[in-house]
Amino acid sequence: GDWAERSVALCRTLGQPAARPRRIVRRILASDIDGTLTGSYAAALRFGDWHATRSETLMFAVATGRAVSQARRVLDDWQLPRPDLFITSVGSEIWRWSPDGRLARCADYARHLDGDWDRAAVAALLAEHDPQWQPGYEQRRWKLSLFGTAAVADDLRRDLARQGLGARVIASHGQFIDILPPRAGKAAALRFEAARWGLDLGHCITAGDSGNDADMLAASGAAILPANAYAELDHLRGTGIYRSPLTHAAGVIDGLTRLGLGGPVRPRAPSQTPTQGPAPASRLARSTAPKAAKPAHA
Repeated sequence: GDWAERSVALCRTLGQPAARPRRIVRRILASDIDGTLTGSYAAALRFGDWHATRSETLMFAVATGRAVSQARRVLDDWQLPRPDLFITSVGSEIWRWSPDGRLARCADYARHLDGDWDRAAVAALLAEHDPQWQPGYEQRRWKLSLFGTAAVADDLRRDLARQGLGARVIASHGQFIDILPPRAGKAAALRFEAARWGLDLGHCITAGDSGNDADMLAASGAAILPANAYAELDHLRGTGIYRSPLTHAAGVIDGLTRLGLGGPVRPRAPSQTPTQGPAPASRLARSTAPKAAKPAHA
């Protein structure tokens, strides 16, 4: 079908490692996709307008639980702007554009994660818990993914620690559990990329709505939570954290405006609704495109 053909086309643009582009970057905006930039089609379009007028010294990255091909499909469905950088699979992979327009996974970051990650041993221990695995395409070299509650995640975390296996266990959306190398995560990936530009997390702005965003929201210089953020982020407090009264991308724009990065954005009517293919079963709660046929108040 159309979704399958587009997924194949996107996969063909995945290439070899890219050299650092010649550019001056002073700040990085790293945003989650599902529920943060998606959810209101009108607001997603306004975010695209904001992106078109942003300073070139502000890098735009997405930080998502999805695999890179799935992330690209959702951005395309919602007519969201092309990111400069993809942090995917809950911060276990970094993808950059090469000069020929293909995406390349960062081999240096992969080697960094391999340092203390025994995937086979972690998978064997998880199998003893009779887990409800997410589909095969959600299982990555540096990520194992299950269905389960935060309580299940706590049990797995304790068992992994008892066995001396290094791993991070991240619960999100009330139903997903991702197990990552100890050095992985959205904050870790963002820190790795920031260092490449001579920056640190204090130079980063983050936006997110769920538990797998918590580490980068807590660690960045400024964080934006839209009004639809999950209760699993209620514990986040601090002067750098802004909770917008607006939902989805409208909340992100609101937060950027509060930081002096908003600028005037003229509202425009959506030309069409997203053409969302079937949502991946393991990330069904993250797919909000059907709601966009009637744009949410934003």
